[in-house]
Parts: sequence; C-alpha cells; structure tokens
Amino acid sequence: MNAVISIVVSWNWYNTQVSWQYVERTTRKGDVDAVNIFAILKKKDGNHVVLVVKQYRPPLGKYTIELPAGLVDNNESPKEAALRELKEETGYVGQFVGSTGQQFLSPGLTNENMVTIFAEVRETQRERQEEGGGRRRGRQSGKATEGGGKGDVS
Repeated sequence: MNAVISIVVSWNWYNTQVSWQYVERTTRKGDVDAVNIFAILKKKDGNHVVLVVKQYRPPLGKYTIELPAGLVDNNESPKEAALRELKEETGYVGQFVGSTGQQFLSPGLTNENMVTIFAEVRETQRERQEEGGGRRRGRQSGKATEGGGKGDVS
C-alpha cells in the first residue's frame, strides 16, 4: 500500500473533541515525493505553448488536463525526475530552467509534497514514441496536448 489513512482525535480551543482524517504517503524516497513540470514548448513558428497531458484519475472518475508529473525515484533528484517524466509522458526532451521550493498542495489532508520544475522544449526535441504516449499506467492516456495562450486545450 502506498498510503495510510489515519484519524486523529484531539481537543480544540473550545474543549470539544474533534476528529481529523488524513492520508500519509509511505513511499517517500527523500525530501520530495513528486514533481510537476511547467514546460514551455518553443515552436518553429515562434509561438510558445505550455505542455499539458490528459490523464484518467480514478479518484475523480474522469480525465483531467494537467501538467506532466510523477514521483521521484530512489537516488534521483527532482530535476532528474522531472526531465524523465516529461520525456515519458510527452516524448519531449527538455532543458532545466529552474524550480520552486517544496510545496504542500493539501496540507490539511496529506503530507504529500512536490516541487515544480520549469523547462524549455524545442519542437524538434520530440522523440518518437508509441501511440498514446510513453509508458502506460492504468487508464491514463499519457497523450501530450499543447495548452494555447488563450486557455484553450487542443
């Protein structure tokens, strides 16, 4: 199992008993659990777009459009994990530009954390891959999509 669900019983300021449910990630390999990649695709025509992927998310029961992302493996830095995930999920080879610090996206629910990696990709840096993206994970499509500057997804 990759996570543990816990319930904590405590007392609040009003001396009332309250319970708190949270999920704890148990697969952490270092300080950072995961990365997401904000990759700018620099197209030959001079336009720039943000790369996003369409993935099926079982907790939601539907597909989402999101930044490429993934877990940090053993003996891997967040930068290495991000460039690996970018290639696996989109087929593009990116160049590291920068990163954020550690982020906790839902600290009231989970201890999971991530780092956002910024990367640049040139249109000519895409490697051939099988239809449907890189490696398959369950029902995820892994299909790379370009997010247009007007909020469009094409």
